[in-house]
Amino acid sequence: MTTSSRRGQNLWFDSDGAFTGAAWYWPQAGAPRSTAVVIVAGMAHEERSMASGLVALAESLADAGLAALLFDLHGCSQSAGRLDEPEIGERWRANVRAAVARARAAGFAQVIVVGVRLGATIAFEALADEPLAALVAWAPVVTGRRHVRELKVLQRTTDAGPGGLSIAIGGFSIPAPVLEHVAKLDLLQLAGLRTARVLLLDETSGLNAPWLARLAEQGVQVEELESTQIQPWLFGAGDQPEIPGDDIQCLARWCRAAHDAMASASDAGPARPALSPSVSFTHQGRSVRETFVEIGPNGLTGVLSEPAVAPAGTAVRLLMSTVGPGRTFTDFARDEASRGHSSLRFDFAGFGTSGRGESIQGGELYTDEGGRDVTAAIDHLRRAGHERVFMLGFCAGAWSMMQAGVRPEVRASVAINVALYRQPGVATVELVHSTRQKLAKLSPALARNSLLRWIAARVRRTATERREPVEWLTKLCASDIRVMLAYAELDPGLNYLNGQMANGLREQLRKPFALQTYAGLGHLAEGPTARARVFRDITDFFASLDREEAAVQASPRRQHAHAPTAALGD
Repeated sequence: MTTSSRRGQNLWFDSDGAFTGAAWYWPQAGAPRSTAVVIVAGMAHEERSMASGLVALAESLADAGLAALLFDLHGCSQSAGRLDEPEIGERWRANVRAAVARARAAGFAQVIVVGVRLGATIAFEALADEPLAALVAWAPVVTGRRHVRELKVLQRTTDAGPGGLSIAIGGFSIPAPVLEHVAKLDLLQLAGLRTARVLLLDETSGLNAPWLARLAEQGVQVEELESTQIQPWLFGAGDQPEIPGDDIQCLARWCRAAHDAMASASDAGPARPALSPSVSFTHQGRSVRETFVEIGPNGLTGVLSEPAVAPAGTAVRLLMSTVGPGRTFTDFARDEASRGHSSLRFDFAGFGTSGRGESIQGGELYTDEGGRDVTAAIDHLRRAGHERVFMLGFCAGAWSMMQAGVRPEVRASVAINVALYRQPGVATVELVHSTRQKLAKLSPALARNSLLRWIAARVRRTATERREPVEWLTKLCASDIRVMLAYAELDPGLNYLNGQMANGLREQLRKPFALQTYAGLGHLAEGPTARARVFRDITDFFASLDREEAAVQASPRRQHAHAPTAALGD
């Protein structure tokens, strides 16, 4: 059973011989209605942007009495495979069909499918011959060819990489097979659908769609609703997009009304499906097992990756995201399991399917709660019998990892592109804003004055708590924890660190930390070639520490040496 702080129940299900990561959201009060809703997300960077919003949608559907099944497409998030597989389109079709079949197998008489962005286009194409209660397109990608052109405009870099030409966007590498398949998708080419109703929820510019008119001509009951929240949710610049609460409630009401219009008194009641929290598979020629686990009082979602046979007895790897930049943490954990090492990756509160605690909006970055989540994950590992932990975090996850401080179980801490400073607190920002408002009442020119803007920025930069993360680094280096920092060569976090080293941090360190910089790596770890070098170095760093620890255990009198291969302060 899941805790009340986390509504979803994670599971795996089979999809044409491959496993798919998913979560059921079941009504908590009373029996579910006879209609289930299957939610099809987008892929890569868009899947991460919409994740919290789709979880909120699944929860709202459950509150309306409709069970919801949210799943990951092949090569995305926790599902099997990689995006660069040549038959990726057929894999996605199998995912969507398997999810619908899963809902029917649970005893639901009717199934509604909600697709978002590219997820809508994939769902409509995969389910053209599937009898459904309704299909919902939320801000759909209408023509795949145009979507590919838009991705090329938005991309930051291109990189040939191991899998050929790819688009790098939002930290994800979208390879050629995906681009080729997406370019073929087109809602305007739909020959027909075996569904009674279709709903389009979109911005004003997307309404009165020709593809929807064609479906109406074919006898499908079509409806359109206007959204005002798609831009801040899917295309905003924030690290944690806004949850589109009004759209979500609108969709939940519509789905419930659709159910009420179609439901029959003779419909059999669905049965809560048996969950499959563990899955075994072959990765790089070795048998690997992954298990969904629940962590701490907030019900954080964790995935334990381990060798199917006895592990090597090395330190467990703790990863500060179930996905990581460009899905690298999923791949890294599976690679490590194939090498005999166990890993636990988890999502912070409010991210992915992790519980939100007391928050309504979703997760927040760079807060004290993140450090407490890391501590909860370490405690979980300790209770499971793991006495040695190597930690790996990226960006804000690395920040929270370092905030968690020194623990006797932790033997190594690796941070990728971590910014070792606090963002200005809410009180500081409000003080600056209110001061400028008061000045504006005296004279509009004062509020626009460049000197005042510079002073405001300076206040933010010199807030008393700003330098606190540097003290976290100092404490880590004063302990027996081995520290490695990995940065893109032009990363702002590296610039700040270099400034702190020049201002006396070097002299404060009891021992140096390993430092690696990477040309061609962006802040979001985009670029498959540079990213592969990062994780190869991290793998080697952990392996060297494993060997050192094994030598210490074999020879108790041997002193533990600290000799990182590349270090600041030597």
